[in-house]
Amino acid sequence: MTGPTIPITWGLLQGYEMYLQRRGCYAQSTIKAMVSRARRLPTTLGINEIPLDEDAAVALINTHCRSRSTAEGYKATARALIEYCRAEASV
Repeated sequence: MTGPTIPITWGLLQGYEMYLQRRGCYAQSTIKAMVSRARRLPTTLGINEIPLDEDAAVALINTHCRSRSTAEGYKATARALIEYCRAEASV
């Protein structure tokens, strides 16, 4: 993996959930699903770090997912996680 990466930690997931809630544009059930998917990146897919580059993150998820439908949910979550990290870095 080249370029900066985001290690997926408990603190990151907690901040990510609060960020999604503060945005106010997701239903609580959607937030739970997105955080749950982010939590499963290391446990289910074995991805412990996500590249900050969206294309690299999508490519990484594509290599770890068996089905396209499964990959789509993880890719959306990775994009939102990257957005959160960029937003926090700009604060």
